[in-house]
Amino acid sequence: MVLLSDAAETLALPIFIGGTEAMSIDLRLRGDKYTRPLTHDILSETIHELGGRAVQVQVDDLVTDTYRGTVVLERADGSFATLDARPSDCIALSLGEKVPIYVKKALLDSEGVPVPAAGGATTTHSHNPMTL
Repeated sequence: MVLLSDAAETLALPIFIGGTEAMSIDLRLRGDKYTRPLTHDILSETIHELGGRAVQVQVDDLVTDTYRGTVVLERADGSFATLDARPSDCIALSLGEKVPIYVKKALLDSEGVPVPAAGGATTTHSHNPMTL
């Protein structure tokens, strides 16, 4: 599970992810690489090779118990593209590309859980997610 918290770290959005995505997120958090490129590495390289760049990622909605996300890219010509994506892929891409993660405020308000006060939980990594 991944927890995306608001800037004040009072609410967190819990997102359950698969083992492969967790490994990619962990590697990208640590700045490490797997022995061979993983899917998120290939996506990042493809975006760059085509002259684009990731701008931001978003967690937008919850539909039938499934979170929906969006990757926002800037093309080489300066125009923008949005891609439907799983939030776990958004998070992995964000960490590798060092771009912000946004969560819709209404989604965080409706699905977020309170974050325990300092000393109640241990945080090992922070990417400073923000809300839209």
